[in-house]
Amino acid sequence: MVTCISCEKEKFDGIQNIENHSIKSEVLDGKTVSRYIYHSNGKISEREGLYFYSRYLYDIDGRLIKRESAMDPSMLSSTALPFEKTELMTSQNSTITNYQIYKYDQEEKLIEIKNYTKKNRDFVDASMRSFEYNGDLIVRRNLYNSEGNITQFNTYEYDNNGNVERKKYYSYLFTEGPEPRIISETSYKYDNKKNPFIIFKALGNPGLYTNANNVIETNSISHVGTPGIDKYSTSKTTYEYNRKNYPVKVIGENSEYEYQYY
Repeated sequence: MVTCISCEKEKFDGIQNIENHSIKSEVLDGKTVSRYIYHSNGKISEREGLYFYSRYLYDIDGRLIKRESAMDPSMLSSTALPFEKTELMTSQNSTITNYQIYKYDQEEKLIEIKNYTKKNRDFVDASMRSFEYNGDLIVRRNLYNSEGNITQFNTYEYDNNGNVERKKYYSYLFTEGPEPRIISETSYKYDNKKNPFIIFKALGNPGLYTNANNVIETNSISHVGTPGIDKYSTSKTTYEYNRKNYPVKVIGENSEYEYQYY
């Protein structure tokens, strides 16, 4: 059973209790594509998006213990592309179809996430993730199926700032022997500015949500031959920053986002 204290009270509705470097929204081509809402203590409360919605619940000690999510039904289609939307998914217009429960050890390190998916009227145990550490850094993230078997995992290496420097993805799926197959590996280069998405560090997903800095170059190697996908690929991102060293404009190879802050 999940015990949640003040999960819904004191949501952020002004700037008096939120530091002005907290990201408020992402804008693409003049359209808001995501918005972030905070508790009065500064912790993320809700994330509203065009095709996804999430809310975050904490215990009395401020630890994330549950994430509830909804997804636009058009994302479930395997044949049609999602239709273009202008309205964000919110707590008022979304139906929760998935939730995750977070478990910690005695040192308050995240050790397990259980994922539940809605089928008909009930939520069923769909998968689980577990974590392995070197000090305070996650060095391996395991994905289990509903039978409790590890099917995939990622390993992580870090630079001196705690940024993910290299990620390797392995899978036991579609392998003939007992050893996992390496699917891909990715390396990253960073600026020396501040990453606004570290607000999601508690999710236990190393990379964008845990890095101290912002990715400026990504180099990937695919170890699985896939038609139309190069074995080697590189992408670069540039930024414009505000006076507090947070990015306000993100320029990729095919897109340009604006970040707005409280």
